[in-house]
Amino acid sequence: MSIRNTIGSPVEGQNFYDREEMQARLWDRLETDHVLLLAPRRVGKTSLLYKLEATAETHNFKAIFASVASHSTELAFLHALLEILAGDRGPGAKIVSRAQKLLDRVKKLSVDKISVELEMQQWQDIGAELLQILRTVDGRCVLMLDELPIFVLNLLRVHGRERARLFLNWFRHVRGDRQARLGVRWLVCGSIGLDTVTQRERLGDTINDLAIVRLGGFSREHARDFLADLAATYSIELSDEVNGHILDKIDWLIPYHLQLLFSMVRDLEVITPDIASVDQAYDRLLTNSHKSYFDTWVQRLLDELGPIDEDHALALLEAAARDTSGAPKSVMRELMHGRGADEQLTRYLLGVLESDGYLVEDSDRWRFRSPLLRDYWRSMVLS
Repeated sequence: MSIRNTIGSPVEGQNFYDREEMQARLWDRLETDHVLLLAPRRVGKTSLLYKLEATAETHNFKAIFASVASHSTELAFLHALLEILAGDRGPGAKIVSRAQKLLDRVKKLSVDKISVELEMQQWQDIGAELLQILRTVDGRCVLMLDELPIFVLNLLRVHGRERARLFLNWFRHVRGDRQARLGVRWLVCGSIGLDTVTQRERLGDTINDLAIVRLGGFSREHARDFLADLAATYSIELSDEVNGHILDKIDWLIPYHLQLLFSMVRDLEVITPDIASVDQAYDRLLTNSHKSYFDTWVQRLLDELGPIDEDHALALLEAAARDTSGAPKSVMRELMHGRGADEQLTRYLLGVLESDGYLVEDSDRWRFRSPLLRDYWRSMVLS
């Protein structure tokens, strides 16, 4: 199989590799439930959504996709949702026509200067009409919303907890509507866990109807075959020994990290790379000229946690990065106690760092899930 060496952008078509088991699990779950797909950043979540969208009809679904990361108001959220319902992938001509009429109203509201009180009433009215539209969907449709947690964080940051709760309560009501459920399933996800966002704000009751499915890295077997296919695409002779060494260096076998290190090996322009070539490529990946590949892991902490908790989280990550085996749990607790954080906050932050792909619990220690991210942390963040 020919697979292109793609860094950063979601992949489609023949460049999408494996995940058959995950696809089958999601389609099976969507038969009966709405789904919350939990996946740390850079695991390949968006590529998976594109694949589901492309193959939905073979499972008797119509699938449409929207990212809501850039929005911070309920009207903007509804605008994004109505756009995909009114688009050329919309679920039937009747739905497209009704969604377009409602979208035109939202566009007019978006340019008018209205009070906060009127805006709140307007979005709830639009939301009620949207539910009426969803009740008339013919066949079956799955609405896939990427980066919903970031939208919720934007609501919390700009407008506060009560407004976020009002939105999440409305969205839960829409998902639970008996008539709409006949034709509509929701699949929501994001590079930040919606479960951790709602847990922190005591809003967990607004998402407890969602079936949780977790997306992780490749198995070692699939990662080995993935590298072999990449190498064949570029006429690189990758021995089993060298292939295995790449897997050992990466360890957390997510497509993005495999693609990154393979790209560095390619840049060496060696037809038959050896162990030393892989080590050289790995070291180059950690230099300052490639820091943009990893900086988002630092930046997202502030976005998700705010400045005070971000500082606590950075301290925990610093402790875990100092040793390849991580830090004992007792050390983490003492560290946080010394910073004035109680046990509840410590558990919450460690939970966030675990669910977002930074740390993993290993017996009585916390260590970095990805050796590559750990080594970046040591060379760029701690230095």
